[in-house]
Amino acid sequence: RRAPRWEGGNVNASPELEEAGGNPAPATAARTRIVHPCNFRYAGRLSNENARFLTALHEKFALNVTTALELYLGASVHLTLISLKQLAIVDYVAGIAANNYLIPCAIDVISSNCLLEMDISLVCPIIDLLLGGVGKPFRGAHELTEVDEEIMETVSELVVKGLERVWSGLNLALTPGRPVKTGVVQQVFSANEKFVLLVFEMMVGET
Repeated sequence: RRAPRWEGGNVNASPELEEAGGNPAPATAARTRIVHPCNFRYAGRLSNENARFLTALHEKFALNVTTALELYLGASVHLTLISLKQLAIVDYVAGIAANNYLIPCAIDVISSNCLLEMDISLVCPIIDLLLGGVGKPFRGAHELTEVDEEIMETVSELVVKGLERVWSGLNLALTPGRPVKTGVVQQVFSANEKFVLLVFEMMVGET
């Protein structure tokens, strides 16, 4: 025996079949479409659950990097996660201060990018420490030279390794690039791309 087929519309079935349960529900009782309102302003927004997960993950990262940098610099270092938010890359680029240290990193597996930014006011005392000083900030505006960038290379590698360590459970790997200027950042990311911004406060000696 073959069960009756219908593509919609009315189906005439005998009362006996209906009472015996031999006839599926009438076509008039087809599944009702459920429509939900969508606010495109919030499309792709980071969920609270994901935000909590990322916060816990990068608090651990801050502890690991604090230990690594203290050993490397031979000075007191403290790194603390202070905020996590999602925004468009164009809004982020507009707020980058001049001469900040910027390292783009390719994220393997998901074909995306990560950007490490360090304030110039922190870079200068770190360079001073690595040159045998006491970690004093440079006076006045200071644009990083190629020598400065080479000195900072190991510091950025320690930060990248710290990220890879906490991201290991996500099977993500980072490949750091060369330092870039602010104008290049928009070439690394799509102009309308949204990304997660993690902001840390770092204490190096008294800075």
